[in-house]
Amino acid sequence: MDPVEFLHRSGGVAGPVLLQASGRRSVHTAMAAGTVVRVGRGRYALPVIAASVGAAHGLSGVLSHVSAARFWGWEIGGRLGGVDVIVPRTRHPRVVTGVVVRRRDLSPADVAPPGVTTPL
Repeated sequence: MDPVEFLHRSGGVAGPVLLQASGRRSVHTAMAAGTVVRVGRGRYALPVIAASVGAAHGLSGVLSHVSAARFWGWEIGGRLGGVDVIVPRTRHPRVVTGVVVRRRDLSPADVAPPGVTTPL
């Protein structure tokens, strides 16, 4: 399967399963063409969402707070820029410029595809 099509069907982000479904060579070809972006070790995203959901996915986290509100289309006053991400309490991700990381344990009901906290 084409890696771009696979990512579209997966909500724009995918892990190592992308390599299994599309093949390593086609994923690398798509990365060279700029249609797929590597956002972390074994984690890939479409360029359109690489800055937000992709950043969260690259840290094995979920998009949250103001960034999640923007994802859901809510009007947000105040600060612009930056990406808010929640990772599990036991995870200690690398420091990424422009990303605010918070550690919390979320239940599966708190996370909606493609890796964003639910509106509630």
